[in-house]
Amino acid sequence: MSEFRFENANHPPIALAGFACVLVLALMIGGFRIASEIRTMKLELEDQQALIDRASQQSAADLPIAVYKTTTAEEARARLQSDVQALADAHDFEVETINPEDMIVVDGLVRIAVVVKGSIAQTALAPFLIALQESEPAILLDAVSLRRPRGRPSAEAAPRLPVRLGLAAYARP
Repeated sequence: MSEFRFENANHPPIALAGFACVLVLALMIGGFRIASEIRTMKLELEDQQALIDRASQQSAADLPIAVYKTTTAEEARARLQSDVQALADAHDFEVETINPEDMIVVDGLVRIAVVVKGSIAQTALAPFLIALQESEPAILLDAVSLRRPRGRPSAEAAPRLPVRLGLAAYARP
């Protein structure tokens, strides 16, 4: 066993009381720090919520991109499909299918997505993509998939590229 003994019987209670005071003080300081951090986090969350609330209450004119202004999300999807078809017709893009994807609600806006499959002349691809970029309301390019043309290229006609585009737009119904 240990050979430790108290020589003066009055010192242990004083030492224990001093240790207890230091421990209580350390716990109080730690508690104040934790409370301060919690208060700071709460204020940051309240600020973020206020920003989200303000963004969701913005009018469509205040948004950084132009969105479809329709009465329903389905109407916006139909307008997106017709706008894509019109751009395709203007740029020699032979559309095979325009398939709608699920609509997602994001901060009061509805994200509408479609997948367009077809073929386009190699020389018309860049002007078509530029027209998409400049469209109003904004049509966003999510994904592009190009394949090599099948068969041998004809000297008479420009080769056509099989294309698959993932497009999206936003609507505020």
